Amino acid sequence: MVYTEGLFVGLAFGALALLMRRKWLGAAILASCAALTRSVGVALIVPMGIVFLRDLGLRNLKAAFSRPNLGKIGLTLLPLVTFLIWKISPLGRNFDLVQATWFGRGFLELGKSWESWKYAWDQVTNSGGPSMAYHMMEMFFSVLALIACGFTFRKHPEITLFSLTVILFALFSGDIQGMYRYVLAAPALFLFLSRLGRNEAFDRAWTIASLLWMSMNAYLFAMDMWAG
Repeated sequence: MVYTEGLFVGLAFGALALLMRRKWLGAAILASCAALTRSVGVALIVPMGIVFLRDLGLRNLKAAFSRPNLGKIGLTLLPLVTFLIWKISPLGRNFDLVQATWFGRGFLELGKSWESWKYAWDQVTNSGGPSMAYHMMEMFFSVLALIACGFTFRKHPEITLFSLTVILFALFSGDIQGMYRYVLAAPALFLFLSRLGRNEAFDRAWTIASLLWMSMNAYLFAMDMWAG
């Protein structure tokens, strides 16, 4: 099946890389494309806003109204404007309809998400077989992504806040299916694992574990379980 995660990761991470190099136009274009790929791409205005304010300095807010800085503000808001235009278009309205009626997802569906996570915990503690294995993976990678955010916050606060937004939107979207697929869009997870991967023993162990998880997903799919 065709999923959007690969394209979204390329666009979102590319936007962040350009932002770190202060390539505002390129970052804004890629961020806008990311917002069209997945709605959570609109959260890229968070790191863009943080970088803009950090460069400007809180003591120099008046300078924000200079022509160059007004241009940066416009570029920072471009992903949001792009998303809103898409949201009110027929494509955006039809997408919301499919998400709500077919996949049971929405924006910050707190009650539905709580019930879904309670069900997942029940499957882990009281069931067995494929259902237990699947929900264990969902929980493990969700927790791992949150741990990664704690690890990267001090050095990369803008990237961490974007990652947290991605994770929290996914965790409270209403249904937990495919959660370990959604957290792949959090760059903090890759920064965390790459740092740990400097240790050769961890790098080999993680590679082997990843192969086993991929095999487990293939097994779950063969057992008619959802495997993202």
